[in-house]
Formats: sequence, structure tokens, C-alpha cells
Amino acid sequence: MALIKCPECGKEISDTIESCIHCGFVLQKINNDEIDANQDSSNNVISTPSTTTSSDSYQTTNTEKISSKMKIFIGVLIILLIILFFKLISLTVSYSPSVDTSTTTEENQTHNNSESTSKPTTEVATNIIETKNDGIIRFNKIKWYSRKLDVENYLFSEGITKGGWSSGDGNIYRLDAIDYLNVTLGDERVDEGGKKVWYSGMNVGGYIASNTYACYVYSLNEDGTINRSEDDTIFYFGWHTFEDDDYSNFDQIFSDLKSKLTSVYGEGITQLNKYNKTVTWKDKQGNKIQLLIDDDSTYVTLGYIAADADKLLDNMQAALKKEKALEEESVRNENKDNVSGL
Repeated sequence: MALIKCPECGKEISDTIESCIHCGFVLQKINNDEIDANQDSSNNVISTPSTTTSSDSYQTTNTEKISSKMKIFIGVLIILLIILFFKLISLTVSYSPSVDTSTTTEENQTHNNSESTSKPTTEVATNIIETKNDGIIRFNKIKWYSRKLDVENYLFSEGITKGGWSSGDGNIYRLDAIDYLNVTLGDERVDEGGKKVWYSGMNVGGYIASNTYACYVYSLNEDGTINRSEDDTIFYFGWHTFEDDDYSNFDQIFSDLKSKLTSVYGEGITQLNKYNKTVTWKDKQGNKIQLLIDDDSTYVTLGYIAADADKLLDNMQAALKKEKALEEESVRNENKDNVSGL
């Protein structure tokens, strides 16, 4: 056994050990002849020329040490990345269904509710139709005071369509409004009291009406306020017009319709004035039909109106006036201290 100096710390150590007992440096087996030669020439001090083998051994060992540490580091890093990847997948799977499923369910429910409200149903339409001939006057078999939604479901199922334009959409009328060229203002109209709707394609006694109109009045809540839901407006008045764009012999149309109505409801009451000629039929409930031709024989109209229509419109007119008065009072209260412009 011989003593050599550690290449790292310079202290003497045995040439038979694998690492320095002082600093832990890993040694490689060194040739004994080279050790003796080095010790003799440098008085037991490793000179620069004689340390070539030791230096090479040091560099090789150190490189192997670094390479081993790098492999361990890369392996640990790969394992961490794999763990992180599966953790992210787990979080994504557990999070996404709770959001998407509830949102889709709510949207589908809303869509289904919308479809069930908007689609006409035969069952609803049938409830407002009276098919038996009981002598009661009705507009196209429709029961008076039916909801607008139900009336239109029935009309559309019969192939009737809406007209492209409806004058005075929020204004509703009384029976005299069938003389539409002479009645436009006054007590015959209740402004913003409901809905007036124009329909096309209705067959009336073998004639296709040029236009058909229906008036629906807003309903009143228990406290007397106005319910402005359009679907809940109440049907009380409808009339047909026969005009010169579609017909020419209005005297003949008037006479033909009068004859057919008389066969169903009996003799009507005829009235003549400077503007028009009318024939009116009234049933036992007070519902009315009025057939009209103007004095120049340029148009014919045929109206149907419910018995209590005038009372219904009087109540609506009163509710509208009350509503307006309350609005004015509210504005006055808001501006009680306002003296601008005075």
C-alpha cells in the first residue's frame, strides 16, 4: 500500500481506497509504477506532468457523476408532468357536466314552453266553437268573449290568414263602425282599449270577403285595472267588407246575403238614411247582425256583435279615463315644487 495525494483536497490518502476519506472525492485505480515514479520525482508531491492520468481519471469520473444526476432529474421531471396531466383531466371532467347539463335543460324547457304556447291546438279551438243551430247569432260559429289566442288558433286552422296591415291596431269599435267610410271618430271608437286585427280569406255565404276584421277588448282585473295581455283580450265584434277591388254588383251581393240571413234568422229590421241602408237581426240574447250597403252602392259590409258589447266598451272607456287621471295625478305630485318656465 502506498500513499497518494487526493486530486481534490491535496491530502494524503491510501491508494487502495475508492474515495477520499477527507473530502469524499471518488478515485479511480492508479497504476503503481506511475505512483512510485511520481512520488520519487516530486518528493511525494504529484507534479503537473505526472498527474495526467489522475486528471483524466478525475474528469471521466466527474462526467459520469453529472450524467447520472441528469438522468435522475429528467426521470423525476417526466413523472411530475404525467401526474400534472392526469390531474388536469380529472378536474376538467368533474367540472364541465354540472354547467353544460343544467344550462341545456333550462334552454330546452324554455323552448318547449314557447312552442306549446305558440302552436295552435285543435282542443282549444273546439272549446270556443258552437256547431249546433240554436238560433244564437255568432261570428263564424265562435262563442262570444273567447280569448284572442283561442280565436286565432281556430281561424288559422280553418285556413284564415292575417292581413298585412291593421289600421287603428289599439283602437276598438262598436257596431256602427261597419260603415267604415262615415264613422271614424267619437263614441263609436275606444282608443287603446284593445286590439283590432285584420284577417283574409274568409268565406261568407259563398263570397270571399275582401277583408275581415275582429275587435278584442282588454280584460279588467279584480281591482279595476287593465290587463293588457294581448292573448287574454276578449272577442266581442267582427265584420266583413266586400269592396270594389273584388266585386262590382253590390246591390246583388246585398240582396243575396239578406235573403240567406233571413232564411237562418228570420226577418230583419230594415232602416234607410242618407248615408246607407241597413238590415239588422237580433237573437233572444241580444246579439246582433247588421248588413249594410252605402247609398252609392259602392261597398257592402256585414257585422256581428255580442249582446253586452256596449256595456263592455263603456267599462273599458271608464277604466282608461281612470288610469289616465291617476297618471296625471302622479305627474303632478312629482312636479309639485317645479316652477320652471313660470
